[in-house]
Amino acid sequence: MWEQKPEVHLKGLKKFTEMLKVLKVPVYSVLGNHEGYPCDQFDATGANQHQWVIEGALDAWRDWFTPQMKETFRRNGCYSVVVPGTTLKLIALTPFTMMSSNRYLWGNQTDPLGVLKWFEEELHDGEEKGQSVIIFSHLPPNHPPFNPYWSERYLVLVERYTNIIRGLLYGHVHQDYFTILRGRNHQPINIAYTCPSLTTYTYNNPAYRVFEIDGNTYKFLDYVQYSMNIEQSNRERRPLWKQSYRFTEYYNVPSLSVRSHLLLRNEISVSCWRKCRTMRQYVRRLSS
Repeated sequence: MWEQKPEVHLKGLKKFTEMLKVLKVPVYSVLGNHEGYPCDQFDATGANQHQWVIEGALDAWRDWFTPQMKETFRRNGCYSVVVPGTTLKLIALTPFTMMSSNRYLWGNQTDPLGVLKWFEEELHDGEEKGQSVIIFSHLPPNHPPFNPYWSERYLVLVERYTNIIRGLLYGHVHQDYFTILRGRNHQPINIAYTCPSLTTYTYNNPAYRVFEIDGNTYKFLDYVQYSMNIEQSNRERRPLWKQSYRFTEYYNVPSLSVRSHLLLRNEISVSCWRKCRTMRQYVRRLSS
């Protein structure tokens, strides 16, 4: 890890971005913990020691960023954007202000770079304007090395504005699972989806996910996951992608509602003791 170089990090980011441009649609990305140098490290004190990461990402993503998005991104590594022609707001959060492994946070673990203040303002603005919100970030909440001080405040905001939050999307773990987020009274408030990665990982095949969203309410209806069998693809010397599963069909639930996830969670808990089908299904999909 300590032999990494900033120019190598930016080269990979820019190369992958160029590959995405063939899609001919706007792509909204977020920085991950490996963009910093060394890994997990990013100056969140305001001294701008890692401005090369910000400027490198802005250069790669320039076709999709408005001047306002660039201004916010330069300030704290985050941005928001309303999808053109809709009332759907996307909020992208940097992982570096929420990671306990980032030594630059040791002097300020509550709200470095004012990200939580900005996040609350964006959510309040969305509520005032009758918008729906999808939040995405690299690091899932409540997953190490998520900063517990930051996490507590973050989840309070998610609970307060859960009426407009339609989805919470994360990565980092290279696995497929969901988390039922609960409020201060332990009542379920929303679902956090941790999605698998295109990057190969120990015992994991590359995978990606396509969510189906209601065009009027922007509520998540279902998702389909695709994966590539590495061993078979290597034998045939070409990428072999196939549909892994559709969430509602695979788990026999009606939707992606909180209630459906609660039913599924209870079924998994029961089947864990009985060693039956639902638990085996869920474990199988952890590694896609």
